Amino acid sequence: VKIVEQQFEPSLNRMRYTPFEEGHLVSCGLDNIHLWRLKKVRDKHELRRIVLPLGPHGNQSFLDLAFEGSLGSADVLARKVYACTASGLVYQINYTNRVVDQIYR
Repeated sequence: VKIVEQQFEPSLNRMRYTPFEEGHLVSCGLDNIHLWRLKKVRDKHELRRIVLPLGPHGNQSFLDLAFEGSLGSADVLARKVYACTASGLVYQINYTNRVVDQIYR
């Protein structure tokens, strides 16, 4: 069943539903990590995008995503997204605050 039609940048490498909130996704690609929300508008669904600010750390090719936390978890600060890069770095992202917490080598 097709829920929504959306055009994506050619640099999209991975998109996954989050385990934290229904209808929310995270994507990564060349120089970007985006947070998405599936929203019903009138008779159709739309994807709304939030660009994660990476600042000077954004010049990377992000390849894959992983999550720490679960749907309905009481501790919203424990919700983490991990994004790995082609250069071997792992970015730890605070999902609730929408910021990069740590970068691991």
